Amino acid sequence: MSKILVFVEGATEEAFVNQILSAFFKGRRHSPTPRLTGHPRREGGIREYDIFKNELRLAMEEDKYQYFSTMFDFYGLPESYPGRRGVIGDNPRAKASSVENAIKEDLQSDFPEFNVEDRVIPYIQMHEFEALLFSDPNQTARAIGANDQANNLRRIVEEYQEPEAIDDGEKTAPSKRIKSLIPWYNKPTDGLVAVRRLGLDRIRENCPHFNDWVTHLESL
Repeated sequence: MSKILVFVEGATEEAFVNQILSAFFKGRRHSPTPRLTGHPRREGGIREYDIFKNELRLAMEEDKYQYFSTMFDFYGLPESYPGRRGVIGDNPRAKASSVENAIKEDLQSDFPEFNVEDRVIPYIQMHEFEALLFSDPNQTARAIGANDQANNLRRIVEEYQEPEAIDDGEKTAPSKRIKSLIPWYNKPTDGLVAVRRLGLDRIRENCPHFNDWVTHLESL
């Protein structure tokens, strides 16, 4: 079995890949393994592009056969990332894809010796990890211990029509909306509990860009 090394920005995403995504891929030919950017930095937060790029280069040099991916939030993504500056539009898949494609083009240009086209699968989470929790407001509210907020969470999804379209404003990003309704929400614990309750199948059904990513990893 070979690895898909997934660069992540924080401890929650690290645990998500290590515990949930890897379990989904158990028994398959490829198994996702997380790596925190800025390792061994532990407090999370996405590093500037040149730091990630150098870590990726070193990893590709270490193993010329494994695959590489990312799980970086669009919200808070530094403008040093190719394609991030000035990206506009309402379609979340198009916005994420424009950044992912720009990252891949840059890597292909600078690292032609590493077969980036086949081995690197950039993934940008729209607009952040908490968007996944809106895949089923009832289950998320129950997991966090806030059943009385299920309808309010559902109204947010209905306003945007899909979880990945919930915007990335400083006060209106998915995590900010959850915290405004459920002040005790804690991402590292409650976020993972909610994702486990939801299950990847439901998340994939309601988050098409996330589903595209997992489907791509399955196809390797």
